[in-house]
Amino acid sequence: MIPIKPENIIIGKVLAPLGHRGQLKIEVLSTHPARFNVGARVFICGKEMAISGFTKRKDGGAISLEGIDSIEKAQNLSGALIEIPVTELKEL
Repeated sequence: MIPIKPENIIIGKVLAPLGHRGQLKIEVLSTHPARFNVGARVFICGKEMAISGFTKRKDGGAISLEGIDSIEKAQNLSGALIEIPVTELKEL
């Protein structure tokens, strides 16, 4: 796992793959659900990614990310932190 940058904040954590199409079960650590809107940019393992889908669940959430389209790709992200730049805090 790549350590967080001081200029980033953690908004979630990838728990496990969900299904066979690359969806991810996540722990939501933000009180602002808009952080997971479709099109939102997040950093996972130091790589910028776009959210292509989000479903709130009673045990957290499920997200889809552009470029993550298989269970194998999703498994590589298990345990990773989901971050956004601190500068985005002012946008909500």
